[in-house]
Amino acid sequence: MPPRLTRCTARRPRLLVEALEERLALSISAVSDTTTFPFSAVVQMEIVNNGHEITCSGVMLDGTHVLTAAHCLFEVDTGRGAAETVTVFPGRNGFNVQPFGSAQAASLVVHPSYVSGPFMGQTAFDLGLVTLDRNVGGVTGAFGLLPLYPESYFAGGTINILEYPGDTFSGVHQFFATGAAQGADTSEIRWRQSEVPVEHGSSGAPVYVRNGNTRAIVGVVSELSSTEGFATRLTTAKYNWIISQLGSGGAPSSGAPAVETPPLPATLQTVGVFDPATGTWYLRNRNTPGTPDIGPFAYGAAGWRAVSGDWNGDGFDTVGVVDPATMTWYLKNANSPGAPDVVPFAYGAGGWVSLAGDWDGDGITTIGAFDPATATWYLRDSNSVGAPTVTPFQYGAPGWLPVVGDWDGDGKTTVGVVDPATSTWYLKNANSAGAPDLAPFAYGGAGWTAVVGDWDGDGKTTIGAIEPATMLWYLKNVNTGGAPDSTPFGYGGPGWATLTGDWNGFGGTQRLSTSRGARVVAAGFADPAALLDTRALLDVARTTRAAREVFPEAVERGATGAGDEDNGVTSRERERAVVPARSRSRLVRASAATSR
Repeated sequence: MPPRLTRCTARRPRLLVEALEERLALSISAVSDTTTFPFSAVVQMEIVNNGHEITCSGVMLDGTHVLTAAHCLFEVDTGRGAAETVTVFPGRNGFNVQPFGSAQAASLVVHPSYVSGPFMGQTAFDLGLVTLDRNVGGVTGAFGLLPLYPESYFAGGTINILEYPGDTFSGVHQFFATGAAQGADTSEIRWRQSEVPVEHGSSGAPVYVRNGNTRAIVGVVSELSSTEGFATRLTTAKYNWIISQLGSGGAPSSGAPAVETPPLPATLQTVGVFDPATGTWYLRNRNTPGTPDIGPFAYGAAGWRAVSGDWNGDGFDTVGVVDPATMTWYLKNANSPGAPDVVPFAYGAGGWVSLAGDWDGDGITTIGAFDPATATWYLRDSNSVGAPTVTPFQYGAPGWLPVVGDWDGDGKTTVGVVDPATSTWYLKNANSAGAPDLAPFAYGGAGWTAVVGDWDGDGKTTIGAIEPATMLWYLKNVNTGGAPDSTPFGYGGPGWATLTGDWNGFGGTQRLSTSRGARVVAAGFADPAALLDTRALLDVARTTRAAREVFPEAVERGATGAGDEDNGVTSRERERAVVPARSRSRLVRASAATSR
């Protein structure tokens, strides 16, 4: 097994890119819009190794894995060894243009033949993988891999590269290069620099071919000489090594990436279930049937109630449990087993419903309770023991079920109730007594479980209902009666608690407005622990690019020319003894202070 290079700490948010493949001119062009696939799936990387800072390029292979060059992650020739930190910026397109924020490396691995043996440090095995600390590829999309593309193709066939060049250009803007390959063997792919330019900072960029609208990686950029560029060529053995690493480190994998994976829809709240008999959680990053993307994992004890929320304001919804015997809350800032991250505290009384929401709009989910005997609400703006922050008030009737959400998209969670006898919803835009602000309407069937969330990413919480006998979810994008807006689907088992959340944190990326973490454990609809969750987080690409031109996916456009800043970076030259006839340089880029 290759050495596992565990490292990296959390740092800051995220980013992204896309645009120009149908262009016939050979050379390099700036990508004008990196918020769409395939440009969104290409990443810029900032790497620190023993105080030495460099930048590289890479590409998403699935939700949590980035393919790049081994020499970006492990320095054989300098003796520095494994990188200390790696920060990944999907679709970056400027120092402060980070449409998907950033993610940190949870672990690194390089091909074993790169660090030892007769091919140590050579292009033939210059392959590395980064496992991220969060699911990024679900939003950005991912490329597929194509091993051992016919050697004859590279005698003049078109290759494409999406990269972050840092000599002529800034190193933080994405560029697209396309042109003819000049040849290949089992070790590498070659091309003329005059036709397909690469620079320092381009190391790790995907070299890919197209079949219609499908893209597949055939190599990874590794080196350049004064006249040629070189990439590690994918063979069947190298492909199999990459696939073997995708499920390692406890990270979810989408399996063998035989073909590209388009981005997920801009759904911000997705499904989850909790088995109260075993205290096991099953969380999924899309509103469809299938296996969980996170878990299964155990947190809590049998008979405890499930809650979820963004307890620390980091943009991720995470788990919590409430012991109904003592009304003690145990909140955790990660979706994994282990000790609670918040000191356990008691809030509420026996028989009350535990709920949570962002009552004051500060981006942090906090606690609440609902007394079903009197329909009285007790909301608190802190995750600690103490009196309610909001003056207790009555809304609803005895025996009705509480729901909470941001019904009007103003960034604050407010109350609602459902009459289980008629499945009639009464939603209010303020946390106070009084008449509902939305006209009452019926949705769901007798005995069904009420659930809420921002299913379409428009910034408003809307309704849903679950049939307990079949665990079919019926989700609706407006708060009215009528048919569901998406095909009903099954998820979970009978008697399990149902909940929703922004498990992968994409709803928290560069928020323009927030309606964070509204969720409640419901007391009825035949599911005594149903979790009702809301977050309304606007899609940055849709709200900040009103004037953006929209082109078919097959058309990638951009303005040819240099980046708009040159921060005077230096390059690290490396003589290659393997092929004495040419002088090659690794394509890492020394990171200037101004680029960080």
